[in-house]
Amino acid sequence: MYKLLILLCFCSISIFAAQRHEKADAFIIKAHPRYYKVLSPVKVKKKTGLIVQNKTLVKIVGKVKDSNDKTIDIISIEAGKVHAIEFRFKKSQQYYFIPISPPFQRIELKLGEKSYEVPSQR
Repeated sequence: MYKLLILLCFCSISIFAAQRHEKADAFIIKAHPRYYKVLSPVKVKKKTGLIVQNKTLVKIVGKVKDSNDKTIDIISIEAGKVHAIEFRFKKSQQYYFIPISPPFQRIELKLGEKSYEVPSQR
C-alpha cells in the first residue's frame, strides 16, 4: 500500500516537472484561436522537423520561410488536425512560420528556447 502511494507521488512530481520544462525534438507550433504556442528543440542536426497542431475551428494556411525570404514549404492544416514537415536547418539563418489564412503575425522558430507564446501577452 505504501509503495503504491510513494509511486503515485513520484509520478505526480515527474509529470509536474515535465510540464514546467517542456522540450521537443522538433519545432512544435500549437495554433490556438488567439495565440500560438511554440516548443523548440535544444539542438538540431542537419534536418529538423516542424509540427503544426491546429487547435482552432478553421483551416490554417501558412508558409515556412527563412531569413532570406525563401519559401521552404506551404502548409495547410484542417481544423483539429496536425501537419508535419522536415527541412534542412542552417544555424546561420532564422526561420519563420507565417500564417496566411487566417492572417497572423509571423512566428520565429527560435532554437533552444523554452516554450513561448506569440503574442507574448499571456
